[in-house]
Amino acid sequence: MSVAVVVVGFGDEPVLAACLEAVRAQLGRGDEVVLVDHGVTRLPDVTGVRVLTMPNGGFGAGCAAGAAATAAEVLVFVNSDAVLRPGALAALAARVADPAVGLAGGLVLLPEEADRPDTVNSAGLPVHLSGLSWCDGYGERLGPAHLRPRRLASVAGALFACRREVWDLLGGMDASYFMYHEDTDLSLRTHLAGLDVVYVPEAVATHAYEFSRNPRKMFHLERNRLLTVIGDYPTHLLVRTLPVLLVLEPLYLVVAVRDGWAREKLRAWGWLLGHAGSVRARRRRVQAAVHAPHALDALVTPSITQTQLDSPGAIGALNGLLRLYWRGARPRATVGGIVPAASGRPDVVVLRTNPKDSSLPRLLTILTTQLRTTALVWDRKGDYRCPVVSPRLTLQRSTRPGEYYRLSTVVKVALLQPWFLWNTLRARPRVVHAMDLDTGIAGLIGARLLRVPFVYQCLDPYAASLPVGWPNGIARVLERIEDAVITAADLFLITDLLRLPQHPGAKPRGIVELPNIPLGGAAPQPFSDDGLIVGYIGSLVPHRSLDVIVDTVGSMAAEGISLVLGGFGPLEEDLRRRAARYPNVTFLGWVDDDVLMSTMSRFDVFVQIEDPDHPAYRWVSPNKVFESMALGRPIVVAEGTLSAQRVVKSRHGVTVSYGARDDLQRVLRDLLHNHDRLRTLGASGRQAFVDEWSPATVCSVVMAAYPVSGAHSSIPDHDLGSAQ
Repeated sequence: MSVAVVVVGFGDEPVLAACLEAVRAQLGRGDEVVLVDHGVTRLPDVTGVRVLTMPNGGFGAGCAAGAAATAAEVLVFVNSDAVLRPGALAALAARVADPAVGLAGGLVLLPEEADRPDTVNSAGLPVHLSGLSWCDGYGERLGPAHLRPRRLASVAGALFACRREVWDLLGGMDASYFMYHEDTDLSLRTHLAGLDVVYVPEAVATHAYEFSRNPRKMFHLERNRLLTVIGDYPTHLLVRTLPVLLVLEPLYLVVAVRDGWAREKLRAWGWLLGHAGSVRARRRRVQAAVHAPHALDALVTPSITQTQLDSPGAIGALNGLLRLYWRGARPRATVGGIVPAASGRPDVVVLRTNPKDSSLPRLLTILTTQLRTTALVWDRKGDYRCPVVSPRLTLQRSTRPGEYYRLSTVVKVALLQPWFLWNTLRARPRVVHAMDLDTGIAGLIGARLLRVPFVYQCLDPYAASLPVGWPNGIARVLERIEDAVITAADLFLITDLLRLPQHPGAKPRGIVELPNIPLGGAAPQPFSDDGLIVGYIGSLVPHRSLDVIVDTVGSMAAEGISLVLGGFGPLEEDLRRRAARYPNVTFLGWVDDDVLMSTMSRFDVFVQIEDPDHPAYRWVSPNKVFESMALGRPIVVAEGTLSAQRVVKSRHGVTVSYGARDDLQRVLRDLLHNHDRLRTLGASGRQAFVDEWSPATVCSVVMAAYPVSGAHSSIPDHDLGSAQ
């Protein structure tokens, strides 16, 4: 995707030359930088820079002019006093390629000083109920907490990016703000459009920032804060916020008197009263574009934690009272992070008992490009947060407690069948989509009772997934039942067409391949200059040689080889304890889907070593094979598996004997000392992914075969990010 960087300059700009130089160093073919000159006192060298000279209409107007001057697919906005560090543009562009992401903000640091290395300026902006926003982490020493990707309430305007289509959909920044708070307003409107706002810590800039409180600044800050609350908050949220404003506005005036800007505070109130008509018109315009009215409910915070200004002495007590109020007043619709979709009959209901697996968000991302979708899931731990945010998606869950991969799980799955069936019938979808046999029978019955098409998606055949030692008769019965469900389905989705021999008795009416590809995420990163980082994040289950991988890499610490291990499953606690024995093994536990790709982008090599003697693992088509391709990384797999066939075809991996520690050591040492081979394997995988498995191609194939025509929604379609 082509990238354009927009920089707005005004007055004395001592850092502008360094800003433009850092940007130019990161531009690729077809990328450009646009400088909007609002009256820069002395322009630096602008070779290779498109310069737009215009009267100073404010920061938002300048950004709009810069965006309008380019046709680039990705827009990156960088303050004129900010200097990008290497890799920042690529990291932002990769993150906004995800169709669920509206805005992506970077990590902004203060200039380094001898006594202040790597000090945070902003890791995003929290937004208070009253509309206040501030720099998260301001003045803190850079640490692990600042390096974790996450969702944001608001990006910081010093460094953020979006896709062109998102900018156009939102109408860009509101030029009437002139300066300050435009980033918060744009972020809130992004959330309300059903898109996500995320933090990308790999995108770093140094910002020559100093907070000042001149009168003009405080007027714009206060006026624009209230403009945002009045205009952006949906009615249900605004009503709940009014009592907070009635209490806090007089207190803010007291602070203004104390700090010498009371006149500007009163002037801001006066402006809002004097322009009541335009304020109301702006609210009508913003609210008319809202598609996710509850998106802000869980984002705004009742606590003021800013550190840039001196807070009143009673701020702790005030925060306590506000938290207590918000605990009772907060809208119930968003408890648990569920954002309701627009009302109406869904196009499709999806049934899934294991929502933490990446297959569900992959499917939901594809379906919600066009279809109104309801997902019925078993949240057995009560901690599931769906990474897909879309105005077309509704999530409904059963919180019946349960474990993974235990005999009791079978009983609880059986007890859940009436819940799945009842809620399917209540939803009255146009299509029923069941994922795996534990929802397949309920889904098939529901579809037949509703007389609508039935889609069955098999991730792993149940008969092949039974624990070792179970009677063969059970496996044969399950195989026949699953084959019957596949035959009855109007459409059968399979992860890999090479797995069809696992369903010898099935006669599917229609079949489509939905491989375990990543649909968005991080761009390929440089390999480690020193050492080798081995990575695995996935299901922590037997027959994947995970104990051997931990012990093998753990024994190679002195050679500079390390392991990052994450995921969930029955071996989680055992592997956590085993990893703790070694200083070069990091155990992450479960990793959220929205940060999975950026976490794995730091690996130098993936490992996915399945047991070829176990039918479930010999045939599995793992996510890791495609994720390693997308990230331009080689992968180590076991000989005699379907994964090995894929790796041979893509020429991006190495095979080893299952469970053979010496074999794995040999391969890792070779990759450690042969960087040319490491890069060649990674590049081959990346090219195979771009040529054969791009998200846009996979999405179009699935949607073309899906048994429902078009979307029954007025919400504009969003596109999947291109793998290129």
